[in-house]
Amino acid sequence: FSSYCEGGEAGSGQMSAGKFYKLVRECGLMDANVTQQEVGQTYKRVMQSGADGVTFLGYADFVEALALLAARKFDGAGSPLELFTRLINTHLVHSDPVKALLG
Repeated sequence: FSSYCEGGEAGSGQMSAGKFYKLVRECGLMDANVTQQEVGQTYKRVMQSGADGVTFLGYADFVEALALLAARKFDGAGSPLELFTRLINTHLVHSDPVKALLG
């Protein structure tokens, strides 16, 4: 998460729509079920707006977005926790750009 936050600063704790899309694309999450449109809709569903009107994802929003995408990607075939874990294990743990996500 912190690798994709605005300005590359882990302390900012804010991920833009563009950075979220970049993470999704670089980790190979997109397919027939997870399209660019679906990624955008998911971002809009969980995003926050700052006082200046700029939208972003905080860490909890980011986790919620991944859980929503996992349900889409795997057609809801399992519990939310199983789907989230599957997404993390198959797409994020082995993706170099996201090593910082888990530790």
